[in-house]
Parts: sequence; structure tokens; C-alpha cells
Amino acid sequence: TETIKRKESLVQSLQASILKKDKQLLELTTELAKYKSRNQKVNNELNRYKSMEKRMGDIASDSSVTAKRALADAENFLAIKNGLESATGEIYESLELLTDCERTSAK
Repeated sequence: TETIKRKESLVQSLQASILKKDKQLLELTTELAKYKSRNQKVNNELNRYKSMEKRMGDIASDSSVTAKRALADAENFLAIKNGLESATGEIYESLELLTDCERTSAK
């Protein structure tokens, strides 16, 4: 009977230890779930940041392309303007020659 009492006491002690370990496991599982949830939120924020960073890069790239186009347009405009000024000068020279010719032929 003494052996049975010791074995029963040992069984009760083991059961108490198992219950304690089960409780600890449940607490750890709960903490793990909280950690996973926080980790997911952090990952979501990181993905949002990466997406925003990519959009900002795209905008900067688009702005660079737009600036290059604007510069090319300005250079084209300047070339056209210079061409028109040159042509206008030639037209005035031609008119002066024509006027001189008319005066000469009128005499």
C-alpha cells in the first residue's frame, strides 16, 4: 500500500506537471500567434513602403523623361526660330534687291 500511495502521488505530480506544461504551451502558442500577427503587419507596412518607393522612382523617372522631352522641344523651337529669322532676313534682302531693281528700271 505504501508503494501504491507513492505511485499515486507520483502520478498526481506528473499530471500536475503535464497540466503546467500544457498551460505554458498554450501561453507560448498565444504569444506566437500575436508575434505572427505583428510580423504580418510589419510585412504589410514594408510592402506598402516598397510599393511607394517604386512609385516615387517611377515618378522621378517620368519627370526626367518629361524634362528631357521639354529640353528637346525647346531646342527644336530654338532651331525653328533661328531658321525663321534667317529666312526672314533673306526675304528682306530679296525685297531690298527687288526694290533696287525697280528703282533702277524706273530710271
